[in-house]
This record gives sequence, structure tokens and C-alpha cells, in this order.
Amino acid sequence: MENDNKKESNKRSGRDFKKSDRPRSFDKRKPRDSDERSERRSDRPRSFDKRGPRDSDERSERRNDRPRSFGGKGKPRDFKGRDDRRSDRPRSFDKRKPRVFKDRDENTSLNDQNNNEQVIENNIEQVSEEKVMKKESFNKKVTFSKDDLPSRKGTFKSKSAIESRNRQLSGGRLEIAVGNLSANLNVMISCIHKAGRGLAYDFNELSRLNIRKKADNSFVSEADLRAEESLVTNLNKVRSDFGFILEEGGVKEGSDKSKYFIIDPLDGTSNFLHGIPHFAISVAMVINDEVVAGVIYNPISDETFYAEKGNGSYILTNGTSKRIRVSDTTKFEDCIIGTGIPNCKTPNHIDYIKKLERIMSHVDGVRRNGSAALDMAYVAAGRFDGYFETSMLKPWDIAAGLLIVKEAGGYVCNTDEQEQDKQILFENCNIIACNDNIKNNFKDMLL
Repeated sequence: MENDNKKESNKRSGRDFKKSDRPRSFDKRKPRDSDERSERRSDRPRSFDKRGPRDSDERSERRNDRPRSFGGKGKPRDFKGRDDRRSDRPRSFDKRKPRVFKDRDENTSLNDQNNNEQVIENNIEQVSEEKVMKKESFNKKVTFSKDDLPSRKGTFKSKSAIESRNRQLSGGRLEIAVGNLSANLNVMISCIHKAGRGLAYDFNELSRLNIRKKADNSFVSEADLRAEESLVTNLNKVRSDFGFILEEGGVKEGSDKSKYFIIDPLDGTSNFLHGIPHFAISVAMVINDEVVAGVIYNPISDETFYAEKGNGSYILTNGTSKRIRVSDTTKFEDCIIGTGIPNCKTPNHIDYIKKLERIMSHVDGVRRNGSAALDMAYVAAGRFDGYFETSMLKPWDIAAGLLIVKEAGGYVCNTDEQEQDKQILFENCNIIACNDNIKNNFKDMLL
């Protein structure tokens, strides 16, 4: 009953017509006809360009007639001729002629080839000139007599050749850069620097060294023996007629008994074994019982003190050599004195303490460094005003320092007031070294 009443009410209000006949509410146009719907779509105007009705057959034709979007002025897009137009397009970065790759290769190939050939020729000429210059500088030589260089024909004179020769002697490392040294000093310094490198290495490896005690309660290590062997081997190559007086190896006579080296491979062994970087190698050349050349080298500070009879004393450090002289202190109370304190078991220990007490009461200070060779070198350089030691010194402790102090303008004698080298080295090694200004006061305190 209720459904029938609803149908009747719908008929009275006109709601019973078909949905397809209902007018479209969004545009109020004609009633929607489902049969005509597909036809109206093709007749509907195109909203994006407002042109004629859309025709699917003409769609592909209009694409070719559409103007080019990138410029808006060009010809209709023709895909067939697209590759041809690329070569004719002007170059945007310089507005010059169209790019023609074939012409470009032809024009630039000859210029590039000519330029490359010229550069190669210039490089070859420059390299050949450098090789010739190096060869000429290396071949410059200056000859010496056979007495000076018994095993070599000559030595180099130019700076580059000297450095090259020094690198060969030192295993690739430049050790000396002084070209005005005599043949004897060149040989001694080269050999002593080579041995010094070994000591410097052993100084950083103390825990691996074998150490033994000698009869005089002093110590000797593998470092002493290796350094001494290196010095003897290298010096014997260039001075085969010389003998040797060695701290560890004793006396080795040469073919000429008037010529010999006095060598201390490690002066300051106690400092070395305790890690104190104050020790040195000492080498002296003696001819007819007179010291003619001496070298003292500290491998840790890289200081080389050297002298040759009649030519003065010098210090070589960082590749630079300069002259050294003793101090000019005149007042004894202003002096710094170096010394060596003997072991309490030595026979003259009590006598030494008495002398030290007198000295200390009249000078500014006393220093005990533990190396007789370096103490004498410090007197020659003016670092100490004087040095004395009355303990059991040996010739190898003071031989090189003896000449270095004298050539620096200092005074040297022993406690017997003997001044000759032979007397000091082989009769009484208790030594006094100072400048001329304080020598009288110094001797009065000690003798």
C-alpha cells in the first residue's frame, strides 16, 4: 500500500520520466541524449586553441603545420631535414659562421703539428745542454802530488763535483760542504763522519749493545769497536803507509814508521752508555812525532772541530765552516774552567781534590763534562777559558785537541811544564790548556 501511494505521488509531481531525458543541471542545455553523446564529442570545439572541431584524421597533418616552440619563427618542423639544419644553425657562443668540422680539422692540424714539433725540439735542446753542463762540471779536476794522494789521481774542484764526491764517500748523504780543505783534512773528516753515523745509530739502540769491563775499570762496547774498525779501514784505503795508535786495538805499524794516526773511536764512553749526548770521535795525524792535523767530531750535535798546523782552527756545523779562537778573558776570577774528576780508586785522587779546591775558590765556575777531547775543543772555541786534568789520560784523549787549541791561539803544557807534542803525548799526559792571559795564574794554582 505504501509503495503504491509513493508511485502515485511521483506521477502527480512529474518525477517519473527517464534519467536520460532529465535536463543537465551544470549547463542547463538540452536534455541528455545517450545516443547523441558520442556525436557531440567530436563536434565540441577544442578548448586549448579554440580552433575548428577536432578531427582525428587531420591531427597528424596539423602537427607538421604547428610553429616551432623553441623559436616561434622557424619553418614548420620537418623531422626528415632536422639533421641537415643542425649544421646550418649559427653557433650561439660567438655568432660566427656555422660549425664545419671538416674544415676545422684541415685548418688546425698543420698548425698544431708545427707547434708540437717546435716544442719537442726546444725540450731536446734544453735537456742536452743540461747534460753537457753537468758532465763538464763533474770532470773538472785538480791534481795533487803522489805524497798527498797515494791512492787517488786527484780530487774535484767545483762545488757540485765536491758535493757529488762527498755523497759517494758518505753513502748518499752530504756530510761536508767545504771545498778549501787540504787533502789530509778531507780524508780525515770524511772517514770520521762515516764512523759518526754508526755511533749515532748505536746511541739510539743502547739496549742491544754488548758491554764489557776492561782491566782499568773502564767500559768498552760494540759501538767502540765498530767505529774503530770503520776508521782504520777507510783511512788505510787512502793512507796505506800510515800506522795507527788505537785505544782498543793497540799499535799497528805502517810501512812508514814516522807517520801514524792516533785514534779514539769514542771519547766519553760513560756518557754514551748512559744516554748522555756528550761524546766524540778524535783523530790526529802525526808525522815525525808532531801533530799536523786533528779532527774532533760530536755526531749528536753535528759539530766538527778541526785544525791543520799553520792554518788555524775551525768549526764545521750545518755545512758552514768558521774560524775559532780561544777566549780573551784576562781576570782569573771571571773564568769558566773545565776538568775531569778521576775515580776515587785512582792513586792521585786525593791530590786532585786539593787542586780542585784551590781552583774553585778563585774562578767563576768549574765544569766536568766527561769528554777530554770535547773539553779541549771548547777551550779552542772560547767556550771554556781553561781546562786541566791530572788523572790517567792517554795520548788518544788529547792528541787532536792539542793541535786545535794551539792553532786557536791557546797555550798547552803538561804538569811538568813541557810544551812539545812528543813530551805531552808520551811522557806526561796530565795537561793544562788555556788562553795566554791566564796561563801564569792557572799554572800557579796547579803546580
